[in-house]
Amino acid sequence: MILYLTFTNELNGIYRSQVLDVCSFLRREFGVPVKVVAIVSGRRFWPARSAFRSADPEVLVLPMVPGVRNWRMNRHLLRQITRRLDARCLIGRSEFATQLGLTLREEGILDTVAFDGRSARAAECAEYDGEGRGVFSSQEIGELEGDSVRRSDFRIAVSGPLVEYWRREYAYEGSAHRIVPCTVVAPSPKVSGRCDPLRKELGFEDEQIVLVYAGSSAQWQSFDLLDRFVVESMQSDPRIALLMLTPPEARTLEVDRAFPSRVVRRWVEPGRVPHHLAACDYGLLLRESKVTNRVSSPTKFGEYLQAGLGVLVSENVGDCSRFVQEHRCGFVVSSAGTRPVLAPLDLQARSRHAGLAQRHYSKVAHRDSYRALLEALGAIDSGVGSSPEVGTE
Repeated sequence: MILYLTFTNELNGIYRSQVLDVCSFLRREFGVPVKVVAIVSGRRFWPARSAFRSADPEVLVLPMVPGVRNWRMNRHLLRQITRRLDARCLIGRSEFATQLGLTLREEGILDTVAFDGRSARAAECAEYDGEGRGVFSSQEIGELEGDSVRRSDFRIAVSGPLVEYWRREYAYEGSAHRIVPCTVVAPSPKVSGRCDPLRKELGFEDEQIVLVYAGSSAQWQSFDLLDRFVVESMQSDPRIALLMLTPPEARTLEVDRAFPSRVVRRWVEPGRVPHHLAACDYGLLLRESKVTNRVSSPTKFGEYLQAGLGVLVSENVGDCSRFVQEHRCGFVVSSAGTRPVLAPLDLQARSRHAGLAQRHYSKVAHRDSYRALLEALGAIDSGVGSSPEVGTE
């Protein structure tokens, strides 16, 4: 039995695609038992439990020991669960989850622990003050993160730059890791041309070039950068329009005031997001140049491609910027460079982009990396005939 442990994570689209869907893939493809264990805030335990269990009835939801600074005390409950489930391996989705696993490994309760590195957490804390979660300093987070990187038996990184960050900041010198970007959830809507009925329903004309942003309004999403780019694009090209798939509380931008007739805002259920993306032409992935963004793997990158869109991405956003250049599936937007001239996307281009997502951003595309993870954990025997993996170092 493998435990996939998360600590204080909320159930959202990313959790569904990068935790629940990944664990389902491991069970289905390799026949290994994987149990998702979610430690959540005690104050929100019952609604959180209901939400998690509605998404996956097999998720084990546990209330954390009160006070996040008492996080180490959660090892007692985790110890009981590990013994009850006869689990010998653990994958930790954060430095806290991984540290709890490493403690049980030291006690001889677990054999192996893997660190699922989703971001540069210490840098994120320093650059964005933990988005108001400033219970721990960036130095404290860095100590836990670095120790998790160095002492885990295996590591998953979302990008090549994240591995470089580990080597630079935490003196990681090993090779027991694989690079697996944030992958898409299959299946997706069939790629269609520009005459999508939903496009008309949203109020966009066939001749318009529709940009779309889908996601939260978190600080690292760099709304000021996005706002400036779209305003300048609309000023230079009257065909440009914008669809904002953001929460209702997302702040009003300058583009809303300057071009109200060319901006549409919606907040839709996760299952409807792919359909709305497919009604557009280009996905926006504009980020300021900070470590958090330079090592990232935004989930929306693969989702934009899967919907057939071209991607407008800033320089040095994880591996995404290089991917766009190499595969000519959009434009890299330079702060000092010439603004790209956008053209409508035909069905051939959309189909090619969707194919790129399937070949590089599906879970099947990274099957060999997941096999390496399970082999390192001792959950399966070493296989033969595995092919080289996209994105491995």
